[in-house]
Amino acid sequence: MLRAYHLFTTATALRVEISDPRGERLPCAPDATSDDQFGRGLALAEALADDWGITPRTVGKTVYAEWLLTRGLVLVRGAEQ
Repeated sequence: MLRAYHLFTTATALRVEISDPRGERLPCAPDATSDDQFGRGLALAEALADDWGITPRTVGKTVYAEWLLTRGLVLVRGAEQ
């Protein structure tokens, strides 16, 4: 299946979008168990993102997650643990 991934940033937000041509199949967050290999994407988006949702397209849909960057988030490259 062909999917398109996009990453956008503004001064206040980071947005990740995943688009695919299957508009008739809307995603749902299943109850994944600790043994399941798949099924955690929407649960993670719901738990970690400030906003997420589904946007219908002419062909298919786009699922997005957005994080606000105005809460003092600091990214450190090469930091030792």
